Amino acid sequence: MIRATLFGLMCLTQPLHAQSSPGLDFEMMRATAPDLERWFPPGLVLASLLARDRAFYDLSAASSPITSDIADFLVDGPTPVSDTFHNTVAEGLAEEFTPDELLALWFSIIDFGNDCIGIDAAMEALIGKSTDEGTLFDFVTLMTLTVNPKEDINHPGRIDTAYRALVNDGFSDDFIDPALAAALLERGPSRIISSDFCGL
Repeated sequence: MIRATLFGLMCLTQPLHAQSSPGLDFEMMRATAPDLERWFPPGLVLASLLARDRAFYDLSAASSPITSDIADFLVDGPTPVSDTFHNTVAEGLAEEFTPDELLALWFSIIDFGNDCIGIDAAMEALIGKSTDEGTLFDFVTLMTLTVNPKEDINHPGRIDTAYRALVNDGFSDDFIDPALAAALLERGPSRIISSDFCGL
């Protein structure tokens, strides 16, 4: 159910790792992808770049951890793939999709733990809101779960520590300004309403 609802549907019938060359079917990927032109809250974009790749819009997308995550999803399987193959897939993604489209893809496959795959599922199950209703505090909270989701999701203390470390690091790196960092730290992370499985 999870991957069948995502652009990874292609990989279930013809896994990339089983091919002798990365024959990426971009037409199929676009046909099975989520809405690549969907509007996402600016706070979600900010929190995502804060947590995963602060230079995403400044450097080549091919070398971005965000693009790498998508490539990992596409080539995931029982047979390990070489770094060269993985990098070729990432380069193909970067050539075919814009940074905004890559973010839209990433939002659909990112793992928040407990079978919460994708931002919409995580927001509904863990925060109790739709993605469009989310606040910056909600998004930064969820993005801390992407670092080590299987451990942190059941431990509010770890979430708080990871949240504050992420904010402080973003401030030290001049990615977020002092006023925003202070507001995020004063408010703290949003409450995770449930640690149950998303059940997708």
